[in-house]
Parts: sequence; C-alpha cells; structure tokens
Amino acid sequence: MKGKSTWLMLSVSALIFAVGGYFWLSPTQTEAVKKAMPVLNLAVQPVQKEFHYFEIESQSLVQPTVISHLAVEVAGSVQQVSLREGDFVRAGEVLLEINPLVYQAKLAAAKANLAAKRLAFLEAKATHEAAIEEHKHSHEKATPLGLKLPHFELAQAQLHAAEKTLTHAKYELKATKVIAPFDGLIMKRAVDQSEFVEAGEVLFELASLENAQVRLPVTQKELALLKIGHGTLVEPLQARLQWQNGSVVSTLPASVKKTLSAVSEDTQQTYLVIDIPTPYLFQQNDSVVSGVPFGQFVNATVRANEPYEVVKLPAKLLKRNQSVVTVAKNRLQITDVTVLHKDAETVFISDGLASEQWVSSVRVANPVPGTEVNLTNLAEVQSANAKSSRRQAL
Repeated sequence: MKGKSTWLMLSVSALIFAVGGYFWLSPTQTEAVKKAMPVLNLAVQPVQKEFHYFEIESQSLVQPTVISHLAVEVAGSVQQVSLREGDFVRAGEVLLEINPLVYQAKLAAAKANLAAKRLAFLEAKATHEAAIEEHKHSHEKATPLGLKLPHFELAQAQLHAAEKTLTHAKYELKATKVIAPFDGLIMKRAVDQSEFVEAGEVLFELASLENAQVRLPVTQKELALLKIGHGTLVEPLQARLQWQNGSVVSTLPASVKKTLSAVSEDTQQTYLVIDIPTPYLFQQNDSVVSGVPFGQFVNATVRANEPYEVVKLPAKLLKRNQSVVTVAKNRLQITDVTVLHKDAETVFISDGLASEQWVSSVRVANPVPGTEVNLTNLAEVQSANAKSSRRQAL
C-alpha cells in the first residue's frame, strides 16, 4: 500500500514539473512546441455584420378598454330584469326597472305641493304689492313688516323649494330605470327579479364595444431589443395578432402605441399596449359579429422599428464564457464577445468580432489558442469575402 502511494506522488510531481517547464520555456522554445502541435483541420465562416430587426413574441387576453359599473340610484324592488351576462345591448336600452309606484306617488305629491306653493306665492305677492300702494298715501315710515315683505319672501322661497322638489321627484322616477350608456356587452349582473336593492348598489358591469385592448407582458431585455422606453411611443411598432377558434386560425394587423408599467410590492411588470377598434359590430338586424372577442387568448408578434448591427452565428458555437473560436493568420484564437440576444438556434453578437476574423463553423471541444489551423473550406470563404467586398463597394 505504501509503495502505491509513493508511486502516485512521484507521478503527480512529474506532471507538475512537466507543465511548469512548458511555461518556463523561452519564446523560441515555446514556438517550437506550438509547431510540434498537430495541425487542426477546421471549416470556418467569415465574420459578416448585418442589420437585424428584432421581433418579440408575447401572449395575453383581449380585454375591454372601458368597463362601466352601473348602479341603481333609487331603492326599491326589481320589477323587470331580463338581460343576462353575455348579452349585447344598445345605447339607451333598459337593463333593469325598479317598481315605480312609490316614485310616481312622490311625483304626484310634488306637483300638488308646487301648485299650492304657487298659489300662496301669488297671494303673498298681491298682498305685498297692495301694502306698497297703500303706503304711498301714508306719512308713516315704511317697515318690511308693514309692507308684508317677510310673507312675500317666505312664499317665494317655498315656491322655489317646491320647484326643486318636483325636479327631484321627476329625476327619481326616471332613475327607476337603469339605462345602457353605450353599446356594450354585459360582463356581470348582480341582481334577480323581485329583489330589493338599495340606492347606489352596483347591479351591472357593462363593457364598451367601441374599443378593446391587449396588454402584452414584456421584459426589460425585450424592450431593449425593440429600442423603446416607457410611455407613449413617438412611432408605433408594427404588430400581428393571431388566435384560433376550433380549426380556424385568424390574424389581425395591429400596432403598439404605448407601454404601461404595473408596480406591486415585489415586482414591476411592463406591458406593450395594443388597441383594437370596434372588436364587435352590430349588423342591421341587430345581430352581432366579432373580429376578436373579449376574453380571447391571442399570440402577438411585435417588430422593432430600428435595427441593430450584429453578427449572427449558430447558438452552438457560443461557449459558456461568452466567447467563440476564431481564426486569424491560420492560428486558432478564443475571442470574447458581447451577446445582445440568444435563442435556441441563433446567437446575436453586437461586439467583439472584426471583419478580418473567421469564425469556426463547428464546435471545437477543447480549443488551444495558437494551434495552427488548416482551413478546409478556404476557397469557399475567400469567394464569400470577395462577394461581400463587392456589395460594400456598391
């Protein structure tokens, strides 16, 4: 057992001495070692920079832009409610009616009260005018009480109050009906027939059919790829929506005009906002057709307006330390690069590669810098470089 340990220690020491000796070689000796290394046969491709417009993909639901919470303004029992969730309604259509008997009685009482107060006002006015005329023939000092002015002012105030009471009674009777303020889709109904409801109770959620909206969640990195910031965009981004109903796949061109940020205690989420005008349309026979309905799950592709200048390579060529194998003057190099974006197939490099370099077309398992390289596709690469030079000259 002791002999085996001694042998192992001697082997490790010899290995360390050999490796250390390599690094202590003189430059001439080092070059000699490199020349002694086997030549690596390697296929390469030229570094070609190009302008690339990034596209990002996201998914979300189509949502109404405006949802109105409709409340009843008077208390009472529900006399009529026939519309349900999912029903379409026209602007001005009656959604619900409260039993109007109490409010009809209030209106009748308000009318009678107004008539009485108008009569009292006319009597007080006549008395006041008579007192003024009588005082003209008197040498006594006129007083408000003597001129019957307080009685007149009281009658006048009571008349104004009666007029306001009548206006309020008319308003309450009108408010027994809950009316749709716009063409919409009933998203929620919170009442049934014959139920008693209180004033101010929300009974319907009505979504406007004028506009819909898609909010696409995106990352800060995706915003950078699209070259946009937060808020309203100076130039809208072109987008495409796609969804499927059964076996039918539909598409719709769209545009992103702004971004929104939603902040919670732990996170901040940014959304690209797409507006969809008139997602539903009423036809002449009051039937409804939809372009893209509320609640529909859609896939979206959004394209940048401005390109990046990048070098595109197969993703497999990128090493874990953000570098690639390159060839310059028939010697292998490991070049650090700046990766702008990477997907399953392609890596997009924004910095680190020069036009005079060649990039290995295949993955090199254990590359050693300085290894001599035999280019197996030299003629092909030179032809590609010549074509690229002619294009740049044009």
